[in-house]
Amino acid sequence: MVAFSMRKVPNRETTEISHVLLCNVTQRVSFWFVVTDPSKNHTLPANEVQSAIRENKGSS
Repeated sequence: MVAFSMRKVPNRETTEISHVLLCNVTQRVSFWFVVTDPSKNHTLPANEVQSAIRENKGSS
């Protein structure tokens, strides 16, 4: 869902599932994630990811 949401953001059409990294996964379904931009070798800002997810949820 995150990768799909990011593809709808202008200039982010190339976001793939492999760009979404799950971190600190536990058995109790607790985790955090980051979205990477491999072309610039950094993670995307949280507000950009949150905005993309919110816009995608509103379009369903």
